Amino acid sequence: MPRREGKGSQKKARFERLKIEIMKFVTANPGCSAQSIVACLQHDKLMRNHGLTPRKVGFFIPRHLA
Repeated sequence: MPRREGKGSQKKARFERLKIEIMKFVTANPGCSAQSIVACLQHDKLMRNHGLTPRKVGFFIPRHLA
């Protein structure tokens, strides 16, 4: 079965929310690590089902927030 590469509205909404939450956390905590960003998002912001890992966040920031 081929992998889906959709651009649905839910996918866009999750992407935008992730960008906003990472920006908020980094501006409030300058110099933080990817691990602390993931911990905050998963535990405090209830984004447990997004499959976030420190490695994914580390790749996400320069690609989408730079």
